[in-house]
Amino acid sequence: MIRLLSVLLFILTIDGVCAQTTGIEVLRYQLANEGAYIDVCIEIAPNDMKIELEDTVWHSTANITVLLEQEGEITGIRKINLSGPETCDSTAAWSSSHLHIERFKIDPGNYITTVLIDGLDSELQEDVLIPLSGTPMLSDVMLVEAYSKSVKGEETEFSRSGMNIIPLVDTRISPEARIAKFYVELYNIDQVVGKDSLFLMSFGFTGSDGRLSLNHTRYLRLRADNILPVFETLPVDVSVPPIEGGLLKIEIRTREGHLVTSIDYPVSRWTA
Repeated sequence: MIRLLSVLLFILTIDGVCAQTTGIEVLRYQLANEGAYIDVCIEIAPNDMKIELEDTVWHSTANITVLLEQEGEITGIRKINLSGPETCDSTAAWSSSHLHIERFKIDPGNYITTVLIDGLDSELQEDVLIPLSGTPMLSDVMLVEAYSKSVKGEETEFSRSGMNIIPLVDTRISPEARIAKFYVELYNIDQVVGKDSLFLMSFGFTGSDGRLSLNHTRYLRLRADNILPVFETLPVDVSVPPIEGGLLKIEIRTREGHLVTSIDYPVSRWTA
């Protein structure tokens, strides 16, 4: 899996989108059978990996523990021994970040997700609320670092809707980026407008004034379903999204313009 990930990042990385830092992002999704799951996306910077040279070959490893806690009790625990791709190039070994996704199927409720990485003094922690299924809503937004078409029968935890999608694991994009791709899922819109009925989806970035930028906003007419995946692109420039305080705003409306559901996802720029 890590070898596949490295190829994807090399070939299809969106130029200048990401910065190399260790962090986590927890993405929430609904299932067709009214269940839910979370993807705990973990990105480890090269300086937080154990990197060793053996017989002219560089090896990168990390021991990870993922804990899922609810009301003071541990409801899930996973231990992962992450191994990066072997390489003879020392520059690649010391400059490549490593990504892992750990998936948990869970019930509605409040959770705390904790990631422990051997060698790091601090833990990475994020609160997660899983709402009751059946109501119109959006999944969490995934900013996309890289993507490719998936092969039927060879799907992995990175595969969604016919694509292999690598999450950015950050809410910041580079000032050099010219586009930003994102993935989101829409749930139960058909319960409001009717199955296969048209509805409006608007999405765009806000500027430094907090308003949607007309040059960075798009509109789609879509047909409603129980679960509807959306993989889209928005332009970015030197001022939008801003260095801080920016948002990716997504709104779902009926044909008559009535708001069904919406989400504001923080997006900003990192600086060198």
